[in-house]
Amino acid sequence: MISVKNLSHDYYKYRALQNIDVEFKKHAITALVGPNGAGKTTLIKCMVGLMKPTQGKVFIDDINVYEQPREAHRKLAYLPDFFGLYDNLTVKQHLQYAAGCHAMDASLVDEAIQRTIDQIALGDKLNEKAIALSRGMRQRLAIGQAIISRPDYLVLDEPASGLDPEARLSLSKLFLKLRDDGMSLIISSHILAELEEYATELVVIRDGVLFEDKASSRFDNVEVENVVGLLISCLDDTAGLIASVKAYAPELQLQEERRGVRIWFSDDKDKQVALLRYLVEKGHKIFHFEAMEKRMQDKYFESIENK
Repeated sequence: MISVKNLSHDYYKYRALQNIDVEFKKHAITALVGPNGAGKTTLIKCMVGLMKPTQGKVFIDDINVYEQPREAHRKLAYLPDFFGLYDNLTVKQHLQYAAGCHAMDASLVDEAIQRTIDQIALGDKLNEKAIALSRGMRQRLAIGQAIISRPDYLVLDEPASGLDPEARLSLSKLFLKLRDDGMSLIISSHILAELEEYATELVVIRDGVLFEDKASSRFDNVEVENVVGLLISCLDDTAGLIASVKAYAPELQLQEERRGVRIWFSDDKDKQVALLRYLVEKGHKIFHFEAMEKRMQDKYFESIENK
């Protein structure tokens, strides 16, 4: 886990970050979102140890980034929005160079290159020079350089900037594969549509201030990370339906709509079945029960509206 504690940062004329307290979960893909100038890049640079904040601390698995930078950097890789490649080096040479920068044992380099090539899906480009690669392939190569040492955490700043839709889809699949391989990812972006396919957590920052994620709900006193909007329509009185839902779980968010009642509920199908059974047993004539995932955009605007 990466923990940011009471972190603030001042530039010459203004405060870029104000008392940031947030934890980034392991084995998750966390979206760090906010408009341009919100403080995302400043926060990232403080997290990875490239910038020392005015106040506050950052811990990577209990390692203080500022007191033990080398130990912290063994667990973490960072790819900025503007990265550099050597045009006349091949894909393999770039990965060899990255392995050398990590002081990797020479006997392990070939295996590490093959593993990384498989992850970034550039096996057929191994001997191609970087100058001949597309923008999307260059991005994957840069990620390959970052992950060749098998870090626990990968932090990326605007990784899909300038990519075409096909390249973005390829990048989304890569992020999911890295997560499934055990890596934790933190991805900064101001374009919410990029994050829909892979992000599992949401952290919102605006004007240097952290906005809590209001997308979670609660059910049976257990926090539910993934919620869906359930639209329930019945032939009888909507007010009675609302009363029954509130009696079933008073803490749930709900709103009345033209077609019925929408509630934010667990995405667990068994719990949805239990709710539907309860309402039917209460005598409600349910004729429509629709589940729709809450989009990243919905979570974002909900978080800033409820602040």
